[in-house]
Amino acid sequence: MAETQRNYELIKKKYIDDVENLKVSQEEEQVFKSERIRELELQARGAEEALDLARQRWEKDQAIAKQKQEFMELQLREERQKYEEQRQAHEQIMRNIQNRERESVIGKEEAAKQLACIKEMHSTEYHEMEAKFESERKRLIEQIDQLQERNTEMELSLKA
Repeated sequence: MAETQRNYELIKKKYIDDVENLKVSQEEEQVFKSERIRELELQARGAEEALDLARQRWEKDQAIAKQKQEFMELQLREERQKYEEQRQAHEQIMRNIQNRERESVIGKEEAAKQLACIKEMHSTEYHEMEAKFESERKRLIEQIDQLQERNTEMELSLKA
């Protein structure tokens, strides 16, 4: 029995040592797991913060992109409006030029007709004036001849 008692004591001691080792092992594992949980929680918080920052940056970038897009659309509308106004002004200028060209052609034809009419009237008037001049010249020459004759007669009558 002593041997059984000794075996019992050895087994009990081994059991107590195993239990003690198991408790230490479990405590170490518990400490390790707690530390690991804290590390993972810190990583998770860091990842959440990074995600929040990234989300905020993304939202800010989206807002800026939207503002830029709206600004570009506004500029595009303004440029289209300017283009349309310039196009209309250009078309009006072209119509005016075409109208002037037509009027110019019509005006040139009318001017040519009026010029021909004026030339004809001038020619007629010139011939009439020339005829009047000739008749007046003839009349004045006849009058001069008459006066010279009279003068000669008076000189003769004075001498005689």
